[in-house]
Amino acid sequence: EKYPFSVMRWGLCATADAVHDCHIDAEGFATACSVLSGEKYWLVALPPDMDFGGFASAATYLESYNEHMQNDQGWVIVALKLTPGTTLIMRPNTPHLVVTLAASICFGSHFYCSSTLRDTCFGIYHCFVQRDFITNHTHPESRRLLFYILVSIHKAMEIGEEYLRLCKTKQHIPHLPNLGSFKGLNDLLCVINLIDLGSAIFAERY
Repeated sequence: EKYPFSVMRWGLCATADAVHDCHIDAEGFATACSVLSGEKYWLVALPPDMDFGGFASAATYLESYNEHMQNDQGWVIVALKLTPGTTLIMRPNTPHLVVTLAASICFGSHFYCSSTLRDTCFGIYHCFVQRDFITNHTHPESRRLLFYILVSIHKAMEIGEEYLRLCKTKQHIPHLPNLGSFKGLNDLLCVINLIDLGSAIFAERY
């Protein structure tokens, strides 16, 4: 099947003083955004102690969540000023708020990354539970990409002796999780569970 370019690549225009309240990007996407003209103020929430597993909790976007980032969860708020020539790369399931300082045009993309697969699974779950409250889009056509990732891992395990050797030595492996580490194995199991049981948390199934 064709790669869903219409979902994974996008342009963004905004007038000065436009505000997008705190949200996470849909479908557990990681995001890249490049400013072509104008200026944006991008506020990113980081979990206490930089433990991104903290954003997995079902309580993250429930009663204590506030769309203006005024919550009591102890988030660390980092403010980034994006100017022309700047590219921001943001991990999945990251709460963020965006203010347009000057009328701007941006080019961006969504993607899945092997090093943040667990965050992707957490983000998909949160988007199902809270839906329109914490995200601004749904892109069900993109979910097959997770299946393709699982297929590529399977092929690497089946025919790639070098991949398995690298896993045993716990070296960095581009584009694939290192199954020799607890984190890499956990990432893989999260994706398997999501694909196997995912129809239970895909709103289109109801």
